[in-house]
Amino acid sequence: MARRVLQLITGITVGGAENHLLTLCEGLVERGHDVTVAYLKGEGELREAFEAAGCTVVAIDIGADADPLGLARLLGHVRGEEYDVIHGHLFHGTVYGAAVAALTRDTRFVVSKHNDHPFWDEQPYRTIHDLAMTQADRVVCLSEHVRQYLLETTRVAPGDVETIHYGLDPAPFDEVPPETVASVRSELSGNGPLVGTVGRLTEQKDFPVLVRAFGRVSESVPDARLAVVGRGEEKADLRALTRRLGIEDRVTFTGFREDIPALMHAFDVFALPSRWEGFGVVFLEAMAAGTPIVASDTSAIPEVVGRGDDSAGRLVEPGDVAG
Repeated sequence: MARRVLQLITGITVGGAENHLLTLCEGLVERGHDVTVAYLKGEGELREAFEAAGCTVVAIDIGADADPLGLARLLGHVRGEEYDVIHGHLFHGTVYGAAVAALTRDTRFVVSKHNDHPFWDEQPYRTIHDLAMTQADRVVCLSEHVRQYLLETTRVAPGDVETIHYGLDPAPFDEVPPETVASVRSELSGNGPLVGTVGRLTEQKDFPVLVRAFGRVSESVPDARLAVVGRGEEKADLRALTRRLGIEDRVTFTGFREDIPALMHAFDVFALPSRWEGFGVVFLEAMAAGTPIVASDTSAIPEVVGRGDDSAGRLVEPGDVAG
């Protein structure tokens, strides 16, 4: 039976949760459901991608974390559309979705929890989040780690929570021509070993640890190169760090790129020293390309990368530059 589904998320810039939502929406539309994506703030970078997937996209434009007028706009939209399901993502999608669900009552409310960020533990966000979660008819966690974290830090009933891991279509990683990989390697590393990373340049990813670790590596492997793929508020600080370490000519900051399959094949090692990860689709991308991983032994990363004989790489303590 086809359903009318409202996907509610903080923003639709490029990121793990947002890319996952795009994949989810593509699957829902393919199965005949009517899907609307409402984003609460930001410029709507992925709007065209969601529309190409067959979704209606609506900007709510909240002006602050607590915006009564923004809530009124969202409520008016929901009452005019008669959705069967509201599916909330990230903090704002959860809170605003819960408020609307409480006021409409006949709409099922589902929450996806993508991360274990301690942001939830800060007041008043902890109380607001707990109240919002009481409205959820079902909670989907993207890893077992996030599920356990949620059960330990909220009053959600275990029977209402289910773990459904992120997925990845491996086809794009199977179809990269060798000459494309060679071109990317030539661009980023020349003939030397290439360490690569992909992610937002934010506190969560802890890229200063990677830059410092690479500085140690480059002392013994001077032709090694590091490619940092992504954008974010820490870019200037990271560039400054490479200059202080004297490795600015060995580190390339590429900015945002869409050729992730080619990049993953070009990397000799994929490294990501995150402080926390609710899952980390980027690890699946590295594995799809057969690229070994070095990552932090924290949050859901061991669940994704594996340990021992089942591991797709090496896990190190968070913040460990020496590895």
